[in-house]
Amino acid sequence: MRIMYSGWLLQEGFKEIGCEVIPLRLDVNKTINELVEQIDVHPDVVFIELFGKTNIPKELFNCKYKLAAYCIDSPLNEYWLIPLAKLFDFVYVDQLSSVSKFRGNGVQAKWLPLCSSKLDFRQKTDKKYFISFVGRITPHRIKRRNLINYIKNNFPVNIVQNISRSAMLDIFASSQIVLNENFFSGLNLRFFQALSSGSLLLTERHGYGVNFHFLEGKHYLGYSPDDIISTVKNIERSYGSFNHIALRGQEECNKHHTSVNRAQTVIEDMRSGKLHFEFSVHDKKLHEAQSKYYHAIRFGGNIDEPVKLLKDSANASNEIMSHALCLLGSIHLRLNRNKSGVAYLEKSATVATVQGLSATLKLMIFFAEDCLFFNYLSILISLLRSLKIYSKKYFKYINRLKDRQDILYNSCMLACELLFDLKMNYDLGFHKAYEERCPDYALEYAILAFTTKKSIESLNAIIKCTKKSGIAPEALGYIKSAMLAGAASNEQIALSASLSVEYYDFLCADTAIKYLKMTSS
Repeated sequence: MRIMYSGWLLQEGFKEIGCEVIPLRLDVNKTINELVEQIDVHPDVVFIELFGKTNIPKELFNCKYKLAAYCIDSPLNEYWLIPLAKLFDFVYVDQLSSVSKFRGNGVQAKWLPLCSSKLDFRQKTDKKYFISFVGRITPHRIKRRNLINYIKNNFPVNIVQNISRSAMLDIFASSQIVLNENFFSGLNLRFFQALSSGSLLLTERHGYGVNFHFLEGKHYLGYSPDDIISTVKNIERSYGSFNHIALRGQEECNKHHTSVNRAQTVIEDMRSGKLHFEFSVHDKKLHEAQSKYYHAIRFGGNIDEPVKLLKDSANASNEIMSHALCLLGSIHLRLNRNKSGVAYLEKSATVATVQGLSATLKLMIFFAEDCLFFNYLSILISLLRSLKIYSKKYFKYINRLKDRQDILYNSCMLACELLFDLKMNYDLGFHKAYEERCPDYALEYAILAFTTKKSIESLNAIIKCTKKSGIAPEALGYIKSAMLAGAASNEQIALSASLSVEYYDFLCADTAIKYLKMTSS
């Protein structure tokens, strides 16, 4: 098979099994058609590994070649990968947890776990370090920082950042223990690389999908907040008794989890000829625009192309039009083009769709201090009726708003409840580097409500949204803030203690328990 290929994870594997692999250098200013034709080849498929800062080519909706995507760190990138994946014929995700999310959005994604390359495997060597961790420690990686500091209080930890892959594998091989921690639960690349090095992998227990391929105690050791220190002490006392685990882990990885194994899986799948559902051109333009705009928000980049595609989509059917107009309105408001932004959102709100509802909620927030607010509240009520969305909890906030009670706060709480129920809760990796003026998600509305008024109610909204997203401990900062303001319930304070333990912040857990004892005495 002739593969035009952008990436590095499976390149070795494709070549090993006899595929003709032509390197593809992506360019945001050129289409796939142009990139292929300038090399003058006719590939059977164009295979692209999609990472966070991938240069996404122009006009994918118009590509005339078969496209395959391998979505890396998929849980962190679902917000832009899912719409983009609708333009591909074959879609693979590196984490099992993403399969249901992709499929629920119309993309027949398949799980293709990460892997090791031939160059990752190391021979047995002298151990210079007891525990090594290679990876970034940033302000956003709170659990990672707490975990490593906790271990460092008891054992020497070799921490290394910003080194080459080869140097990292050398460090792993020279360590008795390779420590693994990840923001999302799953089989990350460090898991495979640690096994390849031949050293003992110590990783968080119950990783999503791990037990499909590896067994704790046979291929690696697991840890949790309850036993991390005792586990490391056992290894320190009798390291030699764990050598067989490291050896089995390396053997299993070499036998079943190399780039050759993954390449074979992909080729077999492609030869089956089963492509996913074909979307219309208008659908594709909307999905490409949405993906590229969200990608630009998160990683930087020009938004001219997504804006043009959205304007094209605004002339399509009602549902596509409403979605495109809602996105255009959000873009313009974020650029302080208030007049045009409001106009786009108002037009989106004329259509009884979920995006029309979202546009109306944004307008309510924007006009919370204006007499026009009640016009948009009336539109919202009308849309809820048209969409047959009813719940007493919604009308609790609607009645407060009719009585002019804390308009911004109650608008945010209403929006949070609505979007949460509509499964627009939050996307794990979509961290925005600015203060959000027109939120996209339930969690963002919950945070805005909490910022407006610290209350047990708004804090519960944050707790509910973070739990739903699988990042419950991320609510800790808000619970602490509420405690300082005297706005947290005993139940919320007690929750902060258990969440602190999950994030290896045992001092915070003790403080919460002491605070509870003081208030109850």
